Amino acid sequence: EETTTVVLLKCQVTLLSLVLWTPRAHRCELVLDDRIPDRITSWSLWRGPERVARHLGLAEAFDGGSSMMPDFIIIGAMKCATSTLHDQLVQVPGVSMSDPKEPNFFSDESNWAKGMGWYQSLFASMPPSDLKGESSTHYTKLPTYPACAQRLHEHLPEAKLIYVMRDPVDRIVSQYIHEWSQRVIPKGCSIDDA
Repeated sequence: EETTTVVLLKCQVTLLSLVLWTPRAHRCELVLDDRIPDRITSWSLWRGPERVARHLGLAEAFDGGSSMMPDFIIIGAMKCATSTLHDQLVQVPGVSMSDPKEPNFFSDESNWAKGMGWYQSLFASMPPSDLKGESSTHYTKLPTYPACAQRLHEHLPEAKLIYVMRDPVDRIVSQYIHEWSQRVIPKGCSIDDA
């Protein structure tokens, strides 16, 4: 049985409860930030994020705001069910996710050059009270994108970061298949040689 591990960095319990909405078909192990009470793990998957937040005294997280910036970012890793998590969060009431899924604004120079206005426009039409998010796995690709971490810290210091992990061998095989299907790896190149 394949397992995906979700690591929640600087996480609020409201975001944790959203991650718990992933379908039972995708079993998740949660590595919890030590500030999150243990009692959250005993809550049912079907209790909504607002209800969990109110129970734990964090209802102010749902007061909303008019920010045109994301509240959280799924930063990686590639081939670790980040698309599945993004797609599931799109379906959760009170959560809005960027389109495109991976704006890669803080990593890719061509997108960074479009300016902060372009990035904010991705979130401008979302309901003000929604939690807003995006999913860009490029944000964890060091040293390929060396300016990314500093840009994220400077412009989104309060954003919560979600890092999804997978069994390393399974991830490598999936990455190989992806690269081969995209013709990045030449036909006939074995996984050992890739």
